[in-house]
Amino acid sequence: MKDAKSKPDRRVLHLNTVATGGSIPTLIRSLSQGARDSGYSAEVLFGRGKPPDDLQHKRVGNLHGQAWDLVCSRLLDRAGRQSRAAATAALKLLSDHTPDLVHIHNLHGYWINQRDILIGLAELDIPVVWTLHDYWPITGHCAYFEESGCEKWRTNCQDCPQIRRYPKSYIDNSAKNFLDKQSIYGELDNLHVVTVSEHSRKLVEASILKRFPVTTIYNSVDTSIFKPVAPAMQFNGKIVVGSVAKVWDERKGLADILEVRRRLGDSYVFLVIGLTKNQIRRLPPGVVGIPSISVPEDLAALYSSMDVFFNPSSEETFGMTNIEAMACGIPVVLYDVSASREIQPDFMHRGIAERRHYADTAEIIGEIANSVTPQLTESLARYVSKKFSRDAFLNGYYGLYSSIESGSEIHS
Repeated sequence: MKDAKSKPDRRVLHLNTVATGGSIPTLIRSLSQGARDSGYSAEVLFGRGKPPDDLQHKRVGNLHGQAWDLVCSRLLDRAGRQSRAAATAALKLLSDHTPDLVHIHNLHGYWINQRDILIGLAELDIPVVWTLHDYWPITGHCAYFEESGCEKWRTNCQDCPQIRRYPKSYIDNSAKNFLDKQSIYGELDNLHVVTVSEHSRKLVEASILKRFPVTTIYNSVDTSIFKPVAPAMQFNGKIVVGSVAKVWDERKGLADILEVRRRLGDSYVFLVIGLTKNQIRRLPPGVVGIPSISVPEDLAALYSSMDVFFNPSSEETFGMTNIEAMACGIPVVLYDVSASREIQPDFMHRGIAERRHYADTAEIIGEIANSVTPQLTESLARYVSKKFSRDAFLNGYYGLYSSIESGSEIHS
């Protein structure tokens, strides 16, 4: 193990499918910007997207390889088993300029061969931190399984009930995929898993990754951006119920929003952000749709236009939009599922609804919308600043990096 103290500037290299878009690149950006203060330099290897100019990024692989991975995923249910050129290129870079630590985020997304990159890292004897932002690494197919009630991931995936969900396939190869992952992980030693919630940690500790140390580090939000600001939109005095997602798939609950809207009067308007043009065209009266917002300041102004934030997601490993809304002083109503309850502050326990109990959810939204005070707005923003601060996030990760390098790993 390298002596962290002997190197004033250690190198950490991040691996992720995309360079921009969504919460994971934002978190990587925060880690990269905080690297220097912690005695590190940071670089990012990615598969696609346009990287920001102020960080060190390098693309590995190409669209041809990613397209082939997508085809094999659809036709053979073998996501992450192609794109060998991307893995070879990444390992060549790692071999030529060996970092002190590699931090993996997402390997899925049709961009890199999972076996090649993980076994290659083991052969190079590079310590690895792997943050699980979903559950694809521990299943034979799916990225989320709680809504389906499937427990096969604990022992042996087969006959997958979610084969038509991401990464969508027309045949079921979940049994082979699961055994392949089990075999890969059996060859790894220098791996530390990070989960983004205690809920996820408990699941991972019951999975095929259970022999590795697991630490929980909450995601953070930039409270210099996400804070109470002037609203971007006004709705003639109506109560605004907002929802945000990067992609409004079935798991995220767009249908639930429409059901809840039906149970509230004309004094309410629902503002849904992140919709496609086709989804926006099909919205009923009383629901306003907006495409995805890429500028954080603009998103903060839209959060600040809301009276209540409603997250109808059926599964979350964390729930980034919840803390973004709360940082802007907006109370959150969410379902009592997965990690959602863990993120909700105790003083907002009334904002927890039973999933798909639409009438009760509508009643809760109405009660909270009519009881918002400046004190509540301030309490929510303060709660986020304390529990999900950038400093706590950076200290958690860079403390973990240092402990791994020094051989005194922390577990929490």
